[in-house]
Amino acid sequence: MSPNPYLKKMPMSRTPKKDDSRIAMPIDRMVKAVQDHVPNIQHWWVTVYGVVTSFIPVDKRRLLPSGTVNTGDLKCTTQIESGDSQNCPNEAKFTSVGFFVGMNKDPIPIIEARARNFCPTCLYLCMTKALGEVMKPQFFRHSQKNSEEADPDALYIISERAEYLQFCIQEVDAYMEENDPEGLKLLNEQIMSESDKNESPF
Repeated sequence: MSPNPYLKKMPMSRTPKKDDSRIAMPIDRMVKAVQDHVPNIQHWWVTVYGVVTSFIPVDKRRLLPSGTVNTGDLKCTTQIESGDSQNCPNEAKFTSVGFFVGMNKDPIPIIEARARNFCPTCLYLCMTKALGEVMKPQFFRHSQKNSEEADPDALYIISERAEYLQFCIQEVDAYMEENDPEGLKLLNEQIMSESDKNESPF
């Protein structure tokens, strides 16, 4: 098990399930619309209102519909510094792809797709940072005191995004364990050091 502290499960006892009557989003129909559009990729998460997301190795981008991504682009798209237009020069090994859907229409249409490429190092750091933020949003903590005041759709999305980010981290963790164990050790040491500076990562 990775020592990454952000891979601990967040408390989901107050989080609505997708069939909860309080959820207004047509979750099943959103996911089905994307699965029908991209039948060769099985795992999808509803991570933002109207966005259904998946995560694949770059060699599986050929399974996406033609025109979804530039399959010849193997560069990491992570910006090296905030506000800097220069991207990481490393070769991408993974792609995160999201399909925007018109969830208020019937049948639900696919509106557009957006993708980001990641090298293992950038993905591990980006997804870990994002997971740390997802696990401590103010309205989620507030919901632990009074779940009736929380937006069920938003809470469901938080749980989906947390699971998606954990999946991404675990996939790249396994990849680096096999291909760059020393690099993975250094990344975990960096993450542990940064998390120690905070009162709590959660």
